[in-house]
Amino acid sequence: PTVVRYSLVAGVRALATYAWEEALGHFQVGLAAKEGQAMDADKAALLFGLGRAQTATLGRYRVHEAVAPVRPAFEYYVAAGDVPSALAIAEYPFRLTSQSAEVTQLLDEALKLVPSDSHQAGRLLARYGLALTRELGNFEAAVEALHQALAIARRENDTALETTVLTSMAMAQWTRNLNPQESLEYALRAIELDRRVSQSQLDHNAHWWAAMASIALGDLEGAGPHAAASLAIAEKRGERVSIAQTLHGNEDLAHLQGNWETARDFSDRGLAVDHRDVRLVSGRATLEYELGDFGQGDAYLERLVETMRLSPPGPTLEYSIVPLAIGMAARITGIARQFDIAEAAANRALSSPSAVSLATQLARTGVALMAVERGDVAVAKEQYGALMSKRITMTPMHLICGHRVLGLLGRTIGKMDDAVAHFDDSLAFCRKAGARPELAWTCHDYADTLLQRNGPGDHARATSLLDESLSISHQLGMRPLVERVVALQEKARSQPARSPEYPGGLTEREVEVLRLVASGKSNAEIAGELVVSIRTVERHISNIYGKTGSGGRADATAFAFTNGLMTSR
Repeated sequence: PTVVRYSLVAGVRALATYAWEEALGHFQVGLAAKEGQAMDADKAALLFGLGRAQTATLGRYRVHEAVAPVRPAFEYYVAAGDVPSALAIAEYPFRLTSQSAEVTQLLDEALKLVPSDSHQAGRLLARYGLALTRELGNFEAAVEALHQALAIARRENDTALETTVLTSMAMAQWTRNLNPQESLEYALRAIELDRRVSQSQLDHNAHWWAAMASIALGDLEGAGPHAAASLAIAEKRGERVSIAQTLHGNEDLAHLQGNWETARDFSDRGLAVDHRDVRLVSGRATLEYELGDFGQGDAYLERLVETMRLSPPGPTLEYSIVPLAIGMAARITGIARQFDIAEAAANRALSSPSAVSLATQLARTGVALMAVERGDVAVAKEQYGALMSKRITMTPMHLICGHRVLGLLGRTIGKMDDAVAHFDDSLAFCRKAGARPELAWTCHDYADTLLQRNGPGDHARATSLLDESLSISHQLGMRPLVERVVALQEKARSQPARSPEYPGGLTEREVEVLRLVASGKSNAEIAGELVVSIRTVERHISNIYGKTGSGGRADATAFAFTNGLMTSR
């Protein structure tokens, strides 16, 4: 009894100061002393303490295991009529993943212990809605629970609960509804509410989702302060998964901007906290491939696959991110390998009846990139339709613009004009965001598409895009992309440019003269501008009149404007 009592008191004190590893040790000692004994209040308290300590100390792919110890404790308290203790377990913010169905069940049972519209119910509903959000296919039920919790929080003037609910809504809108604008609005409301009442009780997630949504909206500069604030809160509280998560966010933000050394520093810190966090491992693999260290990239990719195999199979992040990482590796290196592993993982990730979620979009993006590398038209067409139905721009886990992926798919299935439109969108997004590595890749892929289409003006546009891509990739040390751009430039030089096709059979030189005529210039002025003789200008004008059926300068001018010839193509 003395050992048990000491373990309980010491463990609870350690939890209060975020000394998670110390707390874990105390609770394990106390439970060892109770081994083989029937459940009682002390053992239940030790199990609850163990679950809390494990939530903070287990790596991401195992964190769902922290719920198992508390289930017997919850059942003991319910049977003993100790409702407050049972509710304390149900309310505790255990780390939620798509493997957290046991948390949902626990909360479902806890809600039956309290009046449906009570303050206590509001606190439970806030957790219940968040748990349902993690279960694919339950988005509407999750939103309903969160709205109920929000109404109760406002009625009770409980600002802490209200900020929690708003943060949960931010997460739900982005991860399940793929709506970064609404996600950002909810996150900012939570942050502002906490600031206004000077509570400083926010967990890291409000700033985290503000950062993630800002990235998706192309505001990398605005995402920075939120990413930093999220990390500061997580480090203060010392929870392993949260620290790894926020270091990943800061790493990938630096990656998207091409700040490789900063990205590597955040990556090293994050992997030191949790060397199997799949977000960190995937991001590091992509970074190494981008900079041309394929050996290191392969090593991190192997760790990623190994971690996936250690995780429960299903539509989880561990299974969703593997096909993406393998697809990205193939796109950067030009080497198609491990596609069988990626496809098996994607089948697991897409096994849920839920049509859309951030996790499924990760897997689909990976499958799409593999289809592009293989030239698999059937798979590319399927993924094009799926990704078009709920478009994404960019996230820290994707590290590739969704518009570029659609452009690559469009090219693969022969929709060249659609592909060009998608690449234009990708260029606009990357320029606005300041996502320089992705801008360089977009320029390369866009140029490749234009050279394949080889329409009027495509060759000149492709040449300009390749010059921009080479400039950026050379500055950033992206050796694999530099090599691909140089090879494509050689191809472009050997491919003759296709002359523009003009109405009436006009030649490019005749169109040049016609524009000057339509601008009101005399024959002498035209000759001076084009550095030719007046006689040559007169011959061109005669040909123009004949081809356009014009009776003079006025008719020719009208033809030029009617046929859109006053703008260079």
